[in-house]
Amino acid sequence: MPNRKHFYSFIFNHIFHSCKLLGLNPNSTNIVLKASLGLLLNADPESKPPEIVYKIQDIIRRVMKNTDPYREIKDRSTRDALSIYPELKSEVSGSSHPLKTAVRIAIAGNILDFGIPIEFNLRETINRVLQQTFSIDHLSLLLSAIEKSKQIMVIADNAGETVFDRVLIEQINTPIGYVVKGGPVINDATEADAISAGLHEIANIISCGAPTPGIIKKLCSQSFLDKFEESDLIISKGQANYVMLDGSDTRIFHLLQIKNQYMEHVSGQPVGSILVKRSDLKN
Repeated sequence: MPNRKHFYSFIFNHIFHSCKLLGLNPNSTNIVLKASLGLLLNADPESKPPEIVYKIQDIIRRVMKNTDPYREIKDRSTRDALSIYPELKSEVSGSSHPLKTAVRIAIAGNILDFGIPIEFNLRETINRVLQQTFSIDHLSLLLSAIEKSKQIMVIADNAGETVFDRVLIEQINTPIGYVVKGGPVINDATEADAISAGLHEIANIISCGAPTPGIIKKLCSQSFLDKFEESDLIISKGQANYVMLDGSDTRIFHLLQIKNQYMEHVSGQPVGSILVKRSDLKN
């Protein structure tokens, strides 16, 4: 379990970043902060950030009286990603190993994260990730698992990133279940976001049944849990899914970038790293 100073630093950064990004005035920010402090005081000391963040986001939605305050951000992310989709496809088709390149493309899309205070240039990120050495490299194990699997589940992370996931899924000749959130939370992908990215044309879109960043199994629907158990391989995107699922299942492979100090502490890999990691293996 990470040192709690990293946990609290992450949570407070998230609160202030969210309030600023969404344009909350000082009074509304104060209401969110006080309610969030109440959550923290009563939280299980072993709780992980996603288990607190989804409740903070619920507070923000109620204060704003807006059920999906990141809607405009999500739509813009998807439009921006779709505008370069032909270039991403060209990068893959021109590669000597299209599937390996598509995995890197999917990881590059993980930069589209508005739940944490980061700055990024999408094209620069793509170019970097296409060349960067993996800090944890279980890519060969992932490729072998893809080849052997008859049913694959891909757990989505953010809107816009969905387009990058589409590039990967189009390289896999196996039935895919694409998992989205059961309702709006930050800029995480919902069914509407997946459809906007064209995922419904190549995968079976599945709701996890909960509006949470990351898969929190105790809050997910039984329908999702049944499909989870039926899958031969689970490709997990992003930091929140890593936090909630790492170490839990040999079928899970994480694809992500390390984007903040909390994740650096959790993963043991420096900020800026890219990972392809089988859940049960450390390095």
